[in-house]
Amino acid sequence: MNVSVSVIIITYKQPEVLKLIVDSLNQQTYPGDVEIIVVDDGSPSIVATKNIKSTNMSMYPAKYIWHADIGFRAATTRNNGVRLAQNELLIFLDGDIVPHGDLIEKHVAQHQRPNNLVAGNRTWLGEQSNIGDLSDLEKVTLDAVSLRRGQNENTYRQKLMNSQHPWRACFSANLSLRKSPFVLFDERFIGWGPEDAEFCYRMCVKHGLTPIYDETIGAYHLESPDAVGNVFRKNSHNDIVDYIRNTFLFFDNCPGLELEDAFYGFRRLVFNKDTNIWSVIPRSEVEEFDLKKSVSFARQWITQNTTP
Repeated sequence: MNVSVSVIIITYKQPEVLKLIVDSLNQQTYPGDVEIIVVDDGSPSIVATKNIKSTNMSMYPAKYIWHADIGFRAATTRNNGVRLAQNELLIFLDGDIVPHGDLIEKHVAQHQRPNNLVAGNRTWLGEQSNIGDLSDLEKVTLDAVSLRRGQNENTYRQKLMNSQHPWRACFSANLSLRKSPFVLFDERFIGWGPEDAEFCYRMCVKHGLTPIYDETIGAYHLESPDAVGNVFRKNSHNDIVDYIRNTFLFFDNCPGLELEDAFYGFRRLVFNKDTNIWSVIPRSEVEEFDLKKSVSFARQWITQNTTP
């Protein structure tokens, strides 16, 4: 297929990984028209300068857009790229996802039929300090934690594809669909998660796209310590509050979900009534609890303690 492609890369404080992403895109097997759009969620100026340099190294037409850092705004940042995109097919890559050399070709192949939402796979590498170029990625020996994490995620996503909500197998880290006026993320999501889950729900349930998870569309997940947004790793009260609010926004906008489908992460959240502070507990410390009661309390707290 001769489909023109816009690759939209969201980045934040990940200049070394962005360079690897652009290097990989320069070596893609796909022969068609491609443009690269790097959207920056507010990296400091010294990082932005490095990002611009990497963007300019693209062999394809490339654009770089930055906005000020006023918090984690993945939805708004991706939309900046969507609005700039000129081509037929949009491929979204997170700033820690280094694509395999055939990623574009394989995404395009899955769009031979219209109206697909296609999610690719990722190989978890964790934090790596000795990656200088693409050849180094191929030499990495996966530790037991990374290997198990990747295997578990792949198995889980295969299971989701066979569930009543197959769109849940699609993550924005490595995702493609055809451009259309309705292809925009909900910018009410401020903070980490789950803006991509709501997007995939809307694309599939409301707009009729068919979700596809293709584990052969590969990429390396290479983390940058300064760019971690996951609230379960940061354990910050303010970030947790954003996550709770976002999860209710997701649940309330996606009719038909069970509580477990949206609020599974709440098992690791605890609230200190004395300090009015939320925190995260390790998985090993999670005990049996009443999910319905926990969700009800969190909704009441959010309503009383945050501005809509």
